[in-house]
This record gives sequence, C-alpha cells and structure tokens, in this order.
Amino acid sequence: MESLKKFFEEKLQSATGKIEALNGSMRVIEDKVEKHKLLYDALQTQLPNARVELNEACQKASSLDVKLEDKSTSCQELEATCLDLQLHLERYDTVGAVVLVVQTTLEFVRTTL
Repeated sequence: MESLKKFFEEKLQSATGKIEALNGSMRVIEDKVEKHKLLYDALQTQLPNARVELNEACQKASSLDVKLEDKSTSCQELEATCLDLQLHLERYDTVGAVVLVVQTTLEFVRTTL
C-alpha cells in the first residue's frame, strides 16, 4: 500500500510540475497575444493616416503630371515658334541681300551715267 501511495504521489508531483510548466507557457503565450493585440491596435490607428498621406501623395503626383504635360506642350509651342521665326529671319536675310544688290547696282548705274 505504501508503494502504491508513493507511486501516486510521484505521479501527482509529476503532473503538478507539468501543469505548472504549461501554465508558465500559457502566460508567455498570453503575453505575446496581448503584445500582438496592442501592436495591431496601433497599426489600425496609423492606417487611416497612412491612407490619407497616400491619397495626398497620389493627388500631388497627378498634379505634377498635369503640370509636366502643360510644360511639355508649352515647350513644343515655343519650338514651333522658334522655327517659324528662323524661317522669317532667313527670308529677311534673303530680302536684305537682294536690297543690298539692288542698291549697289543702282549706285553703279548712277555713277556710270
């Protein structure tokens, strides 16, 4: 009977040790779960702000894209105007050369008469 009592006491002691170890593990897991909940709540609080910032950044990028397109269009218009002015300048240079030839010819004719 004594050996049976000792056997059960050892089993009870072993089971108690296992229960204590499991309780310790459970506390560690509960602490981790609580930390994860706090982290999740913090992230949930930050998420709307991040969405607002993202939307603002997208709007700014869109606005900059429109400005870039406007500047590109203006640049193309300026290039076209520049080419047109160069053509006019070439015509005026040609007209100026013709006028100079005519003036020189007139002077020659006047001096020879």
